Amino acid sequence: YPHIVAHDAYGIMYTYKKAIEKARTIETDAVIEVMETMEFETPGYNRKFRKEDHSAYTDVPYGKTTKAPELVGIAMNLTDIHDANIIEPIEDVLERRAKKTPAPWMKYVIKG
Repeated sequence: YPHIVAHDAYGIMYTYKKAIEKARTIETDAVIEVMETMEFETPGYNRKFRKEDHSAYTDVPYGKTTKAPELVGIAMNLTDIHDANIIEPIEDVLERRAKKTPAPWMKYVIKG
């Protein structure tokens, strides 16, 4: 099976391509300016860019997870689903970047 972030990698590379075509240049500032107003599609969902800090975000379904015995490995079923626009506040991102500290979610990343 593809890695869980494969659709994001596909989506962002395709978006970068579209931004270069729209900017008609590979000059960094011009491409950034175009991308700040773009949305990009992935096989999983659509994302938007936040101009202030260039974070990409989407509506995220969340809810209770339970083991999915019919699926392979540690697969889970999401039940009691809710939709939320979950993104780190702009002020927190900018402060964290200025201090050069890692994002709070990085503590959950498994290093192999």
